[in-house]
Amino acid sequence: MRDPRLDDARRKYGEELDALGAFKNNIEVTVKLALAERSIEAVVSGRVKTLDSLLKKLLRKPNHTYESLSDKIGIRVISNEAPRACDAVRERFICLHEDDKSAALGPDRLGYPGTHFDVEIRSDDEAGAEFRARGLTAEIQVRTYAQHAWCDVSHRFDYKQDAQDRVPQKLKRRLMLTVGLLEMADINLLEVSREINALPAFQLNKALDSLEGLYFRLTARPPDRELSLNTLGVLVGLYAHGAEEMLVRVERLFGTKRDVLRHVFERNERMPEPRAALFFQPETLVVYDLLEIDKDALLEAWMTMLPEEELFRLATEFGYSYGDVDL
Repeated sequence: MRDPRLDDARRKYGEELDALGAFKNNIEVTVKLALAERSIEAVVSGRVKTLDSLLKKLLRKPNHTYESLSDKIGIRVISNEAPRACDAVRERFICLHEDDKSAALGPDRLGYPGTHFDVEIRSDDEAGAEFRARGLTAEIQVRTYAQHAWCDVSHRFDYKQDAQDRVPQKLKRRLMLTVGLLEMADINLLEVSREINALPAFQLNKALDSLEGLYFRLTARPPDRELSLNTLGVLVGLYAHGAEEMLVRVERLFGTKRDVLRHVFERNERMPEPRAALFFQPETLVVYDLLEIDKDALLEAWMTMLPEEELFRLATEFGYSYGDVDL
């Protein structure tokens, strides 16, 4: 027996594949920028559903067609500020459907899977006009890190809600305790992080937190925090009054050069890869400030820790040059 839905899906998938890839990139960048505007740290990833995965889903769901599948494009957002990330999604997209998986569970039911949105591009999003005209939609999943861990584990043993009544009470209790621990982990991680950074020995961490608050208004790309601490440990020495002066100057720079910063960050967001390997780091804001103060002193300090060509690439992004340097 032939299923015409599968033939139709194979044909339409082939016709739309390039558009789906471009749509995925557009949605992923838009989500990152929406999170950055709210200073939300998150890991954002996207994928185009493969043809075999799409066909298998149609086989599992006989009432669906190629057009009715809303997750041909999938975006995942993992953040310890999941409620605020959900607000960003609602604000930036037209939400066709929202499903809070946790809210749907009763107190005696297991699960910790986050919130799913079916979305389409807003009519005032000029960059997405082509995708809106095609009627393309995407699924955005928002989870905390603990929710993501739970989903990963639960998928491994394929634990379904309709099978819960057949799970022995002892095992069900252990699973519910595990879910409770994950929920407590979400609550405690941020609190512990704040208390640690308030300790005198962690003042550089505290300064980095402040820089990240500005950085995440420009991008949601997660930086390498260890690299940031190592770099700032050197750059802070270029300020006469240390970290306090550094933060004051960078905050002033952010206020006066915000349009420039947004333009440069958005340009790099839309590149397959940024031209400067170290561009998506909070200390890029410090580098921009030091380029304006004394770029030669910056270069001298930079060469004690990192390849000089990476500074040249960063400088170029902000319109500065170190002479005839071949990159």
